[in-house]
Formats: sequence, structure tokens, C-alpha cells
Amino acid sequence: MKECDKNEKTKAGRKGFMRFLTDRDGAMAVEFAMISMAFLTTVFGTIESGRALWAQSALQSALDDTSRYALTHRDASDSTLQSYAQARMADIYADNSGFTVMVNRTTTDGVDFITFDGSYAFKTLIPFLPTDWSSMDLTGESKTPIPAVAYAPPSSSGTSSGTSGSGSGTGTSGTSGTSSSGTDADGDNDGTAEETCAHGHSCQCQGNDH
Repeated sequence: MKECDKNEKTKAGRKGFMRFLTDRDGAMAVEFAMISMAFLTTVFGTIESGRALWAQSALQSALDDTSRYALTHRDASDSTLQSYAQARMADIYADNSGFTVMVNRTTTDGVDFITFDGSYAFKTLIPFLPTDWSSMDLTGESKTPIPAVAYAPPSSSGTSSGTSGSGSGTGTSGTSGTSSSGTDADGDNDGTAEETCAHGHSCQCQGNDH
């Protein structure tokens, strides 16, 4: 009797163990718990990678804008240029608390250059990302030559114009002649009569200027 009870218990235990192995209740929760960290790391890592690329682009744009500002404001001091770079970084990326910029002035082959070296301490918003991602130092550089004389656009030149006077006379043939200073003195309109010249004396002329 006791041996039969023992066998029954053994069979019942085996059946219970098999039911446990084949039981699917809660399987989805267990599976999600196993892959959730990898899944969330991939999703939020993609988002943070986009933010890092945005910060890198903003850093380089701020340095390039400062180079153009220095090109048109040759007398600007280093502190003024640094403040301008900080303002541009704030306009593009909003958070410029981790942004620093160094101004270096050099001369090569008689040409003055100004170089802006910038860095930004990027920090992720997600705490469980890898340590290498939690704090990254983004860097950028922009270099431009500074001319000795500021560029000035050419001014528009004025033009002067004059008018020339002309006189007309009528001959016997009905054609018009040109007389710049004399008039027909005898009134016969023959074109060969005495003319009163601009010099105040009479002479034989045919509409020629004396």
C-alpha cells in the first residue's frame, strides 16, 4: 500500500514538472524583461546620437559664423569674438553651458590668420547608456585670413554731360547750313556774302567758324 502511494506521488510530481515546463502563462513578461535593456538602449541611444550630431553641427556653425564676423570686424577683441561665438551657439543649440572657444592669431608668409578652436561637453539625458556616451567632448575649428585693409565696395562714379549748341542758316538751294557764331550780313542768303564773325569783323566765309 505504501509502495503504491509512493509511485503515485512520483507520477504526480513528474506531471507537475511537465506542466511547469509547458506552462506559457507570463512568458511575454519574462521575455520582455530579458530583452528590454537591449531594446531601450538601442532606441534611446539612437535619440542621443541624433542630439550629439546636432550639437556637433551647432558647434561648427557657431565657429564659422564667428570667423565671418571677424573678417568684417578686424578690430574686434578676442573677448568680443568669444562672446559672439557663445551667442551664436545659444541661438543654434539653446544650451551653451558646456561650450568654450579659444582665439588664436598667427601670421604665415606675411598673411594674418585667426583660428577659433571650440569644444562642447555633451551629456546624455538617459542614465543607463554606456559610460563612453554619458559625456563626450565635441570639438571644432574654423580658420580664416584677416586682410590688412578692410574690403570696401567700389563707389558709383558720376558722369557729366554737356550740350553743344548749333545754329542753322538757309541758302538759295533750300538746304540748311551750319553756322556756329556768324550771321548773314547782307541778307541775300547766297552763302558767300560777308559774314559777321564772332571776332567782330567782316570776312568772306561760307558758314565756317572763325
